[in-house]
Amino acid sequence: MMLDLLIRNGTVIDGTGKAGTEANIGIENGRIAYLGPDQPEAEQVIDAAGRYVTPGFVDVHTHYDAQVMWDPNLDPHPRHGFTSIVLGNCGFGLAPINSETAAYLVPMLSKVEAIPLETLRAGVDIDWSSMAEMLDRVEGHVAPNIAFGTGHSALRTMVMGERALTDKASPEELAKMQALLRESLEAGSISFSSSHADTHRDHNGDPVPSLIADREELLALASQVRNYEGTHLGFVSSVGIMTEETKALVADFALAGQRTVNWPLFVPGQLPDELAEVQLSTADYARARGAEVRVQCSSQPQDVRINFKTGLGYDTYPGVFSELYKLPVPARIERMKEPETRQHMRVVLDEVAASANPVGIFAKLELFTVDVASHPDNAEFVGRKVVDIAEELGCSVLDACLDIAIRDELTTTFLVANFPEHTKEGWGLIARSLADDRTLWAATDGGAHCDVLFGASHATSFLSNAVRDHGVMPLEQAIHLFSQVPAEYIGVRDRGVIREGAHADVLVIDLDRLQTCPLEVRSDLPGNGMRLYADARGYDYVLVNGVPVVDHDEYTGAQPGTVLRRGRDTYTAAIPAARREVA
Repeated sequence: MMLDLLIRNGTVIDGTGKAGTEANIGIENGRIAYLGPDQPEAEQVIDAAGRYVTPGFVDVHTHYDAQVMWDPNLDPHPRHGFTSIVLGNCGFGLAPINSETAAYLVPMLSKVEAIPLETLRAGVDIDWSSMAEMLDRVEGHVAPNIAFGTGHSALRTMVMGERALTDKASPEELAKMQALLRESLEAGSISFSSSHADTHRDHNGDPVPSLIADREELLALASQVRNYEGTHLGFVSSVGIMTEETKALVADFALAGQRTVNWPLFVPGQLPDELAEVQLSTADYARARGAEVRVQCSSQPQDVRINFKTGLGYDTYPGVFSELYKLPVPARIERMKEPETRQHMRVVLDEVAASANPVGIFAKLELFTVDVASHPDNAEFVGRKVVDIAEELGCSVLDACLDIAIRDELTTTFLVANFPEHTKEGWGLIARSLADDRTLWAATDGGAHCDVLFGASHATSFLSNAVRDHGVMPLEQAIHLFSQVPAEYIGVRDRGVIREGAHADVLVIDLDRLQTCPLEVRSDLPGNGMRLYADARGYDYVLVNGVPVVDHDEYTGAQPGTVLRRGRDTYTAAIPAARREVA
């Protein structure tokens, strides 16, 4: 039999954690038809001598819901080795939807996930209403495999309208939300997610709809997924240290749905060891009650950035900050020029910096370094600490920050901190955290926080730094954590491994050449929207369902990805003691 494609002479790392072996891979009709020492005939041959051949990476937490409508590649995720990607997280999504709810959900999504509003308006033509219609719209038009979750805020807004932002749901309204969720799951959505994070404020400065929901509503919605094969749950807890009350809520959420739960975010090195253990113990608490909960763990140093435009975190500060972040940017700039406003800002910053506010780090302006700036007059400040700039200019640190930011119409990006440092010790800490079975590698947030975050490089950076350069984790274990582990945790069928019969989502990696390119600013989104971007080098081939979508670091233009649908493409992941009921 003539195969479609043969990958020969490579070292195959199959994703299970086992040692790599020399083998050839034959692909037919999108699946791996042969794995062994022979070289069957094939129409196309890839010589992988000196290369590692691995499963494609699986990302369970992204926000490409809008980008997929104008970008079939979901760039740059495939360039960094990702072949299966889950959208619709944190309780946010674009289905179900109608013209009235879109008027709220689109700017809300822009605000909470820091996607330029002009980009969403220019790039997304919402011509669907149901989850089924949205899935059909993108089927056949994507390079990687994608799956969609259903978001709590979309359901609540669809049923309650403006009251979703203020009121408790009536029994009738809750029943309608449950029915809409069931409809979405029947159409193929693979999860339900919700957010209780205080930092999730909409474009008006108000808490997003899911934050208004009570415990009864949250659990009633979670309970719907238990009746659908191949589903899982996502939850965003309050920002800060997990309390016993929140641990109980997350466990109850998991038990109500009888499904695995993943929640963001554990950043190695961000907290002292004893507080880090408090976060990780959320999994222990859940397991003791028969639930399965894991915290998403970053696999590269988290470079914490902020700007005064989107101001994620600043919009939760009291007093003048609350006022400023209810204003459109031009009006906010005018207010920020006023000496009186700046004095009020200083008072609030001092108070927050001295408090236990979980986003209080952004009040410590003395930590800021100018990271990205666009105005020519700001060019000399890039890479410099703001305290040094302020001393040179003879002004306060706040004045220096605001003067620089205002020249850039508030888009200046400030680097606040790195957790942990880019050292062997830092990468070692990340490796130990990833190896902890209470964590789940995730946290790229792809497609979101375009101005302050670049997460698509997580796997590339870990493999090139932690594995190759510092040797703090074996390559086989790292590949396992990026492929089979996330695939099995959410129940993706026949992906994340290399074996006969599995879908041919395959990477050919030149580990010696593998690297994340320098971070840059691009204005290549619809409407000239800006984003941080870093390319990858070292992925000779990225195959999705047996078809190359990346060939030596460049897109091929092929769109072989499928929309992964609940049940057909997913199964229900096992949960220890899953018969336990919610307390």
